[in-house]
Formats: sequence, C-alpha cells, structure tokens
Amino acid sequence: MDRLRGVLLVIPLVWAQVGKKNRKQTIVDSVAWRNAASSFARGVALFSQGLIEESVEYFSKAAEAAPQSAGVHYYLARIAYQQGDYIRMLTHAEKAYKESPNELWIALGYAAALQLNNQESEAVILLEKLAEQYPYEPEVLFRLAQAYKNKGDELKADKTLEQIQHITANYDELFQARVQLWIEAGKLERAAALAESLALLWPSHEMYLETAARIYELMRNYPKLIETVGRLLQMDLACEGCWSLVLNYIEVFEETWDSDEWQRYLLSPHVPVEVKYNLLSRIGWSEEEEFAEIMEKLLREYPSALGWTLWGDYWSRQGRWDSAALAYKKGLLLDSLNLNLSITYFYALWRLGGGDSLLAEVHRLQETFPGQGKLFLWEGVAHASRRHWREALAAFQKGWKLTPQPDTLTARAATYMHLFTESAEMYPTPLSQKRLSLYFSPALAELLWHIALLRSKNPSPVSLSTNEASIYQMWYQILFAIHRKKESEAVELTRRISPDIVLPLEMWEDILFKLGRSSLGSLYTELKARARKQYPLSGLWRALP
Repeated sequence: MDRLRGVLLVIPLVWAQVGKKNRKQTIVDSVAWRNAASSFARGVALFSQGLIEESVEYFSKAAEAAPQSAGVHYYLARIAYQQGDYIRMLTHAEKAYKESPNELWIALGYAAALQLNNQESEAVILLEKLAEQYPYEPEVLFRLAQAYKNKGDELKADKTLEQIQHITANYDELFQARVQLWIEAGKLERAAALAESLALLWPSHEMYLETAARIYELMRNYPKLIETVGRLLQMDLACEGCWSLVLNYIEVFEETWDSDEWQRYLLSPHVPVEVKYNLLSRIGWSEEEEFAEIMEKLLREYPSALGWTLWGDYWSRQGRWDSAALAYKKGLLLDSLNLNLSITYFYALWRLGGGDSLLAEVHRLQETFPGQGKLFLWEGVAHASRRHWREALAAFQKGWKLTPQPDTLTARAATYMHLFTESAEMYPTPLSQKRLSLYFSPALAELLWHIALLRSKNPSPVSLSTNEASIYQMWYQILFAIHRKKESEAVELTRRISPDIVLPLEMWEDILFKLGRSSLGSLYTELKARARKQYPLSGLWRALP
C-alpha cells in the first residue's frame, strides 16, 4: 500500500495533462476514425462530467471502429484506473503508448500503469528513457524518483529529487520530500545529515534546523536535540517549534540549562509570554525566591489567568492561603469560566475556613455550569464548613453520584468534610472509609477514620497505636483523652503543639469548644487568637466566649 501511495499521488497529474497540454492527436484521417469520432466525442463529454460508467459504452464503440487510436485507449485506461482494474488499465495504457510513444502524457500514464501492476523495473527503464528525452521536465523526474524509492534505491531517489530542486528552485517542499524519503527508509542519520547540510548552505533559514531538531527527537539523540534547539533560539527567541520541544522534554533541558540560562529566556522580551508561563509551570525551581521574582515581573507586564494561577500555586506551597486565594481570584477576573481555576480558588477559600464566601462562589459558578458534579461536592464542603449538615449531606450525595472520580483537590476536600458531616449527623459510613483509603495515605486514612468515630454522635473510643508522627495523631490523642474524662492530659497535649503549626479547623473546634476556657485557662485566649488568624473566614469563632 505504501508503494502504491506514491503512484496514486501522481496519476491525477498524469491524466490532467490532457487538459493542460495543447496536444496534436496523431490520428490518421481515415474512414475508421471518422466512424469512431462521434462515439469518442460523446464518451469524452460524459467522462468530463464524471459520468464514468456511462462513457464506457461510447469508448468501447470507438475502440471497435478505430482499434489503433491512442486517444481511445488512453481514455479506456483512465476508466480502468477509476474502476480499480489495474490489469485492464495496463493493457490499454500499453496500446496507447505503442501507438503514440512520443506523447509524454501517454508515456507517463503507461509508467504509472506498470507501477500499479508491480512492474517496477520496467517502469524505471521507461522513466529513465523519458528523463533522457526530457531532462528538465519536473514531472518526469519526480515519477522517476518515486520509482527509485519503490525499488528501495534511496540514493538514486534522493539524487533525482535534488535535481528537481535545482530545476524548479522549489527547495522547501522538495527538501521535506527528501527528508521524508530517508525517514521512511529508517535511515535517520542520513535525514539529519541532509538537514544539517542545507542549514549550513542557508544558515538564515530556520526550517532546516527545525527539521534537524525533529529528526534528533525521533533518534532520541537528546544532546544533539538540545544543541540544535539552542542554535535555533540564537536565531529566533520566539521559535514556536523550539519551545514546543523544550516543553515536551523539559526534564532533559533542565539537566543541561542552568538557572542563569532559564532566567535569560524568561526575562527576555522576545520570548512569547505564553511560553514563559508554561515554562514556569513546568520547571522545578530549587530557589522559590527566583521564581517569585520572575513571576512578579511577568504579572506586572503581562497579567494572565495562567500567570495568576501559578502565583496562587506559589503561595499555596508557602501555606499562605490568603495570598493564594487573592491570586486565584485575580485569575478568575480574567477567565471567569475556568472551572479548574475555580476549584483551586475554592480549595484556598476552604483552607481559610470560608463557608459563606465559598458557598457564594460555588453558587455563582453553578449558574454557568448547572448539574456539574464537582460543584455539588464543593457545595457540600461549603455547607459543612457552615455546620449545615443536612444540606451538606444532600449536596454530597448528588456530587458523588455525578462525579465518582473527581479531581484530587475536590476529592480530598469532599472526602474529608463528608466524613465529618456524617459524624455530626449520625455515624461515619463504610463508603467514607473506602474513600479515605483512595485519597489519603493508609496511616492518615486510619487516623481520620478514628477521629471521625470519636467526633460522632455515638463515640467509640478505641486505643490506636500508629507510627504516623503528625498533627492528626496529636488530634486523635487529645480527643481520646477528652472522651476518657482526662482533660488535664488533653490540655497538656495541646500545650505541646508548636505555635508555628497550622491545625485543621475541626481540631481547633474540638480544642476550643470541648476543652474551653475553663480547662485551658490563660492558654485559651492565645489559642483563640491563633485559630482566628489561621481561619479568618470561619464563622465558628462567633460562638466562642
């Protein structure tokens, strides 16, 4: 099939010569031809209208009247080609060629018929003969190059294509054909060498180097790929193909380019801003300060939704959820229908304790995306943050049904809040336990499950031994002490918590409401201030004394 493809690409060109060339029909004005002329003319008229089957009858009558007519056999060959009968095509094309061997268009049709019948050697002999007769005819040379390729003689095919380049000065398309020739032959080194040689001849033409880079990509020759991309960027810092390669092989380029080189590109006014933001989203920065410096400059000059998203992600890595939420909000002002950005914004609001503000944002987006399962899950999170448990359960039920596998941020927030919603209303369910195992580490999932059991309406204090050294382990221990009526132990555990650690909102709720001022004493005011600072959007604190 691959061998035929090249033949079929050129056959329309061959047949088209009938309309393009002002041919002289070498037809003897004889009684036979006069008898055939009427049928032939009618057949041509029908064929020209695309009525192939209807024209057969008239060409057949013309062939009976004038069996030696090259024109009649030419059209019968064309009909056979259209019908996929390549053997009959060859029969008529050969007869036409024998009657008019000096008509180029007929000779090329005969060569095509030979190729379609797997007679490559005969086709090459004929085309080589034609190339001697017509040394400056691109169509003949192109057919010959295709024939050489079909025979597996890539060297002759490439040399012939190069000859066409010099005749037509159509370097770009024929260069691509020559490169493709070597690639299809599996000789990538030859393809790369060809691209590099032309890049030396025409150093200002980016196309040759870009092609070389793509070949090195196919070869997985990453050192040469990086070198070639570097040469291209010296020519044009806005080279779209180069940056596509950099982004596709970001880890490879990160191993080679140092931070100074990355900064040079990121701060250059010639590199497209979309590329800069995409690079910033993919590069692993060892120094967050460098990242922040570049981001601040870019956002001042070229604010975009992606830029503000990256800036919000930066602040979220720092645990600065207030700054993260502000950045995400600015991004949404530029792209209000960006659902993924909205979810990161929701997550930041949730991490700030937002119940009212989160619910308002979710409802705003639900007007645009009604029935979106993710938004029902976030509605459940918002209701749970406001301690409206029944509304939360209803929203969670819709959300999980519509979105059984949500994105990670949504899944973790919804699983966490759904668990504690169930605890507040009744008792955590096995399905919530299963979701915990999907979205949290085994140790943390076990801790959260037992914390939920202790917070439920029917608490079941169970001594839990775990190696999980986290604040959740401390939370469990405090709750366990409270349920055993050992408030002094719970207070002592609370005193040990470092002031720099951000506690889960629900843990603050347990400490401040279940221990309270009477147990915590002077520590109460300090803890209340810390809780307010960590969760400034939460309405829980209004109920505290």
